[in-house]
Amino acid sequence: MGLTIRWVARSEIGRVRSRNEDAWGATKIGRGEGVLLAVADGMGGHPGGNVASRLAIEACIGAVRGGLPAETSREQVAELFRLAHERLQSRAQENPELRGMGTTLTLALVRPDGAWVGHLGDTRLFWTRDGEVALLTRDHSAAWDRVERGEITPEQAEREPDGAWLHRYLGPGAPLEPDIFSRPLDLRAGDRLLLCSDGLGKVLGMGRLAEILAEQAVERAVFLAVEETLSGGAPDNVTMLLADVVAPPSPAVEPILYEEVSFRWTRPTGEPH
Repeated sequence: MGLTIRWVARSEIGRVRSRNEDAWGATKIGRGEGVLLAVADGMGGHPGGNVASRLAIEACIGAVRGGLPAETSREQVAELFRLAHERLQSRAQENPELRGMGTTLTLALVRPDGAWVGHLGDTRLFWTRDGEVALLTRDHSAAWDRVERGEITPEQAEREPDGAWLHRYLGPGAPLEPDIFSRPLDLRAGDRLLLCSDGLGKVLGMGRLAEILAEQAVERAVFLAVEETLSGGAPDNVTMLLADVVAPPSPAVEPILYEEVSFRWTRPTGEPH
């Protein structure tokens, strides 16, 4: 059975922001050698945040549609980040007013040899299986540093005053330091991958997210999660890109197993375990 991924996405400005600085993209790789899923969140308070997120997504989409070079999949993920960074640098040179722009970027390159992940900033990638939702990425923020030290929980990090301050991001003046997974994900049919901006977690609890993703069709899940976020006040832009794994890849190397992921939540209580 060949690799088959179905996706649905939605992006909203929210109830407080004056513009939507999120961007997303999903496309087949070349002539069908896999699928790229990507979400970027322009940094609020930086000039051109909306420009930065759009440029990053456009760079990634353009690269994979043309067919990526015959390198390893992990190297291809690194190349997508390099191309996005290069695109932002080029635009900043053309327009000095955009030199301070920045964006997050999280992507999954789902290929026959596995699902490869790259991440920079606080856009998130979740992996769902059998009623659980697992967080794969770590926010490059001061608040998440406290989570990793065991001082606060991921839920408490959403309400931290310094939670939005990023020490790693994609920008023309920033060093390029993405997290690129060394192994692919061991996906199964029925799994889901959710890429989303951090605006989702500022309203929707992880237990409720697990409940929505486990019980609803992909279109319905996106609708419910975004609508509940908007109803809850949506203090930030909110973007969801949700992909169903119909026929998964078969990793050619030792994969990352779902059971190895540190942060997991289940329905209906939402208590981490």
